[in-house]
Amino acid sequence: MLMTDSGRETARPASETYQSLLPCATTINFDRIPVRSLSLEGLLKTKQTSRDRDTLDRIILERALEELKKANQQWGTCHGGFHR
Repeated sequence: MLMTDSGRETARPASETYQSLLPCATTINFDRIPVRSLSLEGLLKTKQTSRDRDTLDRIILERALEELKKANQQWGTCHGGFHR
């Protein structure tokens, strides 16, 4: 946790930057329209804070990645695309 000037605690910001997340960028087709997004692994990297909402998101993303591993799919990787 970080302290604000007023002495209130605030969540630690994620340490990822635009540059550090570029390898996790992917393009998906949504109704035949290319949309740039982050892979599941990239999204998980942005949720490494102490905010309650990020904790819940981390649980969901970790479960999704685990299910994809069980199904032997690699849709969550940070290699620039979804692989099936």
